[in-house]
Amino acid sequence: MTKRGSAQWLAVTAVVAAVIALLAVVANASLWLDRQIVDGDAFTGTMTAVLVTEEARQVMAERIVEELVEDVPALILIRNPLVDVVASILASPIMEPAHAALASELHHRVTTGDPSAVVVTLVEVEEAVIGLLAEFVPGVAELIPDGFFTAIEVVEAGVAPSYAAAVGAAPWLWPLAATLAIILSVVLIALVPVRAAGLLAVGLALAAAGVIGLATAAGARAPLLDDVSDPALRALADLAYESLSQSFIAQTLWLVVCGVFLAGAGAVWLAFVRSAPSPASA
Repeated sequence: MTKRGSAQWLAVTAVVAAVIALLAVVANASLWLDRQIVDGDAFTGTMTAVLVTEEARQVMAERIVEELVEDVPALILIRNPLVDVVASILASPIMEPAHAALASELHHRVTTGDPSAVVVTLVEVEEAVIGLLAEFVPGVAELIPDGFFTAIEVVEAGVAPSYAAAVGAAPWLWPLAATLAIILSVVLIALVPVRAAGLLAVGLALAAAGVIGLATAAGARAPLLDDVSDPALRALADLAYESLSQSFIAQTLWLVVCGVFLAGAGAVWLAFVRSAPSPASA
């Protein structure tokens, strides 16, 4: 092959590899969205685990006490001890259904764009909660107004972020992007004059897509969460991001590993091809 022909094939290979990398980035991100955000059970499970952490319980306790102080202003005198007590109560097993319900409500807001406030109902555990309050802070339980546990606003209306557009596209986008990436990879390896070079290019494309994904995970917090103005929701969102990003990083690392493996195989194959004697010299 002439030098000009080799240069043309190199340019074509580079362009196709870049497209494969882009498709892999899209497929990786949308697959994660489908598995971790669109899937209600997965999201609820992750958020429930986040909500039982000490940091999340402290945030929710402060919001609940704020609501309580609005109804009973005198409780401002014991606000801090009351927050600690409520945080301890939130760690109790009796609160597990409430945590799951709150996680489900957050999933609904994030995936649908519903602007209404996120409200939790603790009527089913009201008696138990009041009993615990009376045990920790005698006299406070009697001050709680009737109906307080019916609807406690955890997140204000209109402040929950919505990713409805991305969530709606994820279930069909990742199979499409992955299929196109596989087809282009097979075509590139089959048509390039030196197939080993095609395999090397595909591997490098996948590895690059993985690196882009890891960089995105590291830098996406600000653009995704900066618009969250509600302090309580921002704190919960930060904790959720930390947890959810771990699954994305783990998935993306597999993409990097696959890319490095294919690139390594292609490099070894290419070295073997170049070291083999040509038919003319034989």
